[in-house]
Parts: sequence; structure tokens; C-alpha cells
Amino acid sequence: MSAASYTIDGLENLATGQGGAKDSRAHGNRHFSFTPRTPIELEQLYRSNWLASQVVDIPAFEMTRARREFQIEDGGKTKEIAAVSKRLMYWEKVSEALQWSRLYGGGALLLGLDNTGELDEPLDLRRVKEGSLKFIHSLDSRTLVPNGGFDTQLVFDPTSPQFMQPEYYSIASARMDFVHHSRIVRFPGMPLPWLEMQRTLWWGGSYLERMFEPIADAEQVIGGIAQLVTEASVDVIGIPGLLQMVSTPEGEERVRKRMSISDTLKSLYNSIIHDTKEEYTQKQNALVQGMSPLIETYLVTVAAASGIPVTRLLGTSAKGLSATGEGDLRNFYDMIDAQRQNYLRTRIDRLDQVFMRSAIGEAPDEIEWEFGSLWQMDDAQAAEIDNKRANTAKIYVDMGAIDEVIVGKQLLEDGTYVGVDEDYVNDLESDFEEHKDDPPPMPPGIPANSQKHDPAGNVIPDPKVDPEDE
Repeated sequence: MSAASYTIDGLENLATGQGGAKDSRAHGNRHFSFTPRTPIELEQLYRSNWLASQVVDIPAFEMTRARREFQIEDGGKTKEIAAVSKRLMYWEKVSEALQWSRLYGGGALLLGLDNTGELDEPLDLRRVKEGSLKFIHSLDSRTLVPNGGFDTQLVFDPTSPQFMQPEYYSIASARMDFVHHSRIVRFPGMPLPWLEMQRTLWWGGSYLERMFEPIADAEQVIGGIAQLVTEASVDVIGIPGLLQMVSTPEGEERVRKRMSISDTLKSLYNSIIHDTKEEYTQKQNALVQGMSPLIETYLVTVAAASGIPVTRLLGTSAKGLSATGEGDLRNFYDMIDAQRQNYLRTRIDRLDQVFMRSAIGEAPDEIEWEFGSLWQMDDAQAAEIDNKRANTAKIYVDMGAIDEVIVGKQLLEDGTYVGVDEDYVNDLESDFEEHKDDPPPMPPGIPANSQKHDPAGNVIPDPKVDPEDE
């Protein structure tokens, strides 16, 4: 019996080459590398490419376009908040900060306050009075940099919301020392590991930076096809003795004139006239045909990478039988609403600590609000909902659960009718208080003087009428 022998079998197939050095999917042959993009590269991409601007602008626009709805009984406060928001361009500045966050990896709002100390001093909210907030400036992470750069002083208090974030910032090209973090509302970019956060000066990653390659690929394909279109049909004219003719300036001029005349005469209606010794052919580029699916594939890749539906990114309608695109759009709105609740609301609450005190002189702790609905209804849907609300209100009024004054106040808050203003609601309330002790109205078809009521509103039986005869 021969001695036992051992063989070692690997995962490489020598016949097919699978698992070997030529297999791009084998371990060690596939690498993912990250190429940092400079702010200038991101700016150039954003300003020159429409896909890049859509990826940056659409989420920021959608997160802020519906504003918010307040649950405040005092309609005057709601109007005052709206007026101050419009004057300070509240939502426009928030939208800009979101844009810079997606473009550069960081944005911020600088709060300009009167009588609250210098910019480098910590902000004491007790010093913020009505009218203190004078301006809101939107800044990007290139303009607002941590004071000292990589050696900046961080907040080491673990109980602070600004824990491990810069304590002071500098504004590029501004004639001031530095700004304390309490006077800034940060809009950080994409979350990154700690060492990468240091590389971005504690701002975060750029969403556009991650989209750089898919956008560049799509642009390359679209640009290449655009060049093919210019050569889709090329006229080829063979002229005897052409090389000898172009050897002299006079010959070159004769050839240019000959081609100019040919191009002038050629059209959809005119034929090309050429010498019998000349040869004329037309070269057709077959590659141009069928390129539309290729372009769509790359655009769909960009849409998938950005999380924006194709119909919203490209502004096109859904394709296919019975396709409306409503499902994709609803999913997108759900994602945007999640970002509003998880990311934006925290920044809005921080901004409101200053804004509300300046707008109405009150802390925002007791003010309830929700983001407005992203879904826009058509006239038929809006009419159907109004009809349901009106029927519901009538049922509650008939039950005695609410009165018409409450309904009027709700109409005022909703802004359903132009004529329903505060004076109208006040008159309605006064009229209700004046007649609330009146007996209830008679049912339809019964004369008003056919029954009598006691002071409590109860019906007094008529002694002349036998109850059994009724």
C-alpha cells in the first residue's frame, strides 16, 4: 500500500479562468476608491450641469415649499409670524442653507441680533426681545469656517447639543473676529466617520460629491450621442483631380465655392447638381438610431443614486399603460417628509428659539406646528374634502358637540373664504351669545306659533289637544 498523499484544491478554475487573476470579480481584483472633489470642482459641476443642479436643488426646495401650519387659537399671532417670516425671508434662507449642505457638505444660518452682545459672545436667550432679530444670513461651509481650522477649539461638554463641534467660527473676508456657535444654526452635510468629519472641518460630506461619477457618466453618454447626431448624415462628393486643385490657393477657393453652391442648392425640395465626372454619395450613421434607451438607462441611474424619481428629476410623465407615476412621487414625498421630521425640524426648532421671541415676544415652547402637506390636490379632490368637512361640522353642530362659532374660527384659520375674517367671526360670536337662550327653531312645515315653550325651552302641552288624538 502506498503512503497517503494530500492535494490542495483552490477556488480557481484553470479551464475557465474563474477565480483567477483575470476574473474581475475575484477577491483582490475589485477595488472601490473615493476621489475627494474640491469645492471649485463641485461649484463648476453645479453651475454647468443641469442634472447636478437638480440633485442639489430639488430636495431643498421640496423640504421647504409647503412651509408649516400652526395650531394657534389667536389668529393675530399667526399673521404676525407670517409677516415677520416674509420680511426676514425665513424659508428662503432655510432652503439656501439646505442647498449649501447638499452642495458643499455644510451650510449655516447666521442670526443678526440687536442688544444681545457681540457676535463672539454666547447668546443669552433671555436678552432676545420682540424685534431683536434683524437679519438671517445663509452661509456655506467655504465661507463659515471653524476658527483656527483643524486646530479649532471644540465643545467638550457632553451635555451640550454642540458636543465635539467647533465653538467659534470665522467668516471669510469679513471684518470681524469670530462668531460664537450659539449665534449660528448649522446644517451639516452627509454623516461621515469621525476622521472624515475632521477632514471636512466637522461639517460633513457633500451629497453632490457622491453623485459626481454617475452624473459624469450620463453627461459623457449624452455628449457623445450629441456628437454622433452632427454626423448622422454626411455628404461625400468625389471630385476628379481634387488633390491637384487644392495645391494652389486659387484651387482651394474654387473647391470652397463649389461646396458652398452645393450646400446652398441642397434642401428638402431641391436636388444636388454635380458634374458627371463627380461622384456623390451620402453616409448614414446607423449608431444614432436606438440611442434613446441608452440615454434613459444612464438617467435612471442618476435618479436612483439621488433618490429622486425620474418623473420629478427630468420633469417627464410616467410611461406605460395606466402609469401615472403617482406611486413613485408618493414614495419620494414620504422620503422628503422623513427628512423634514428627522433633519430639518431640529434646525427649525433651534432657529425658532430666537425667531419666535423676536416675532411675537414669546418662547416657542407652547407653540405647536406641523409641516404643510407636500401633496397638492386638484380642484375635484379639494372640493370633495371640503364637502366632507362641511358635513362633519354640521353633524357635530346638530349633536351639540360644537357651535357655529367654532366652525367659523376653523374657517378663518383655514382661510377657506375671503369674507371670513376676524370681524366676521367676532360678529358671529356676539350674535351667538345674544341668542343662545332663544328656544330652538321649529321643524320645517310647522308654524312658529303652533307651540309654546317655557323659559327653559321645553314645549308646553296644549290642554285643548288630547294626546291620544295626536
